[in-house]
Amino acid sequence: MTGGALDRVIADLERAPRVSWPVAGRELRALFERGLPPGRPLDGDYAGRLLLVTVRGPLGAIARAWARAWMPWRGKRFHAEAGLGDNRFADEARPLMRLCWPLYRLARRADPGHFRAFTFSTRLAPSVLDPARIVLRLDYDLDENPRFWIRDVVDELVEVGQAEYLGEAQVRFGGAWRTAAYFALAPTHLPSSSRLISSPASRKGVPA
Repeated sequence: MTGGALDRVIADLERAPRVSWPVAGRELRALFERGLPPGRPLDGDYAGRLLLVTVRGPLGAIARAWARAWMPWRGKRFHAEAGLGDNRFADEARPLMRLCWPLYRLARRADPGHFRAFTFSTRLAPSVLDPARIVLRLDYDLDENPRFWIRDVVDELVEVGQAEYLGEAQVRFGGAWRTAAYFALAPTHLPSSSRLISSPASRKGVPA
């Protein structure tokens, strides 16, 4: 990360590890609401970090404990020209993937120790939960992805600082969208030309 607003929120959460997840979720949601649509297309590799699982009930408690103990997701790759991207995982996740999605055969080698899977399309669009808010929507409802769970996921990104992105993972349960997790992304290599190409004020009016 780049030492901006998102880093400060993460540092606050790490200094208070006993804070309840609903309190942490409200803080992350407040930061998300202050964010703006990305000022330039995301392109290339971005390191990822899962910040918080917000699923309620026993399933959520299990997921939060699991994520604290083991999180093989490493980030995302974007192809700006094609409007596509995918996810990067540690190789240790392969057995779990085979168990959950035995017919999925599109996992691809990324680099030593990692693979890529689960393609998404990208576009600026209204949030599925808040249509008045424009986000970078990462949509997994593609034919190549498994129908079980993956195609019911939409990630939404906003920029909260220069090259600093906060994401909400939205999952469709019973026909309704719910926020399942928060995550952060930052480019693995920040080019010297990474200045925003438009001011925050000009980005508030991105059309739907």
